[in-house]
Amino acid sequence: MPADASHREHEEMNNMRFELNKKIIELLRPEVTKLKDFMNYANETILHFKTTVEKFASANTGISEGISVALINLIDVLLKLDNLKDMKASIKNDFSRYKRAVGALQNSSNSGSSSGASGSVVPAELLEEMGLVQNFISGPDARKDMNFMFVSL
Repeated sequence: MPADASHREHEEMNNMRFELNKKIIELLRPEVTKLKDFMNYANETILHFKTTVEKFASANTGISEGISVALINLIDVLLKLDNLKDMKASIKNDFSRYKRAVGALQNSSNSGSSSGASGSVVPAELLEEMGLVQNFISGPDARKDMNFMFVSL
């Protein structure tokens, strides 16, 4: 925006940005919800896997071949899902855009601008959820070649 733009032009631009960010959130929110559901599924599955292995380890009776095969198949499925999640660059790109839109709405509502953002504070639960999903998407340390699900074991 030019430096000599009027106050009204600045307000119009801020309103357009605000509406754009609201639309982006509206569009990407169902996909982020799916990611959160996938994250919860993966965490619950890992918890059940750990509980099962600990149960058989403490019984000292050994594990039957059928249960061993089922546990190996479960590890295989978890690894495939984790690799699929990591291979899809669009997941990280879309989530990054979603975070920027939420951050922009949060900033505009915190600044109290007259862009229609007054009173539309981003809920703390949403920010916490975004942090959890971010950790799930990028893994515990994005610079290392580790699978999130297996670090949880």
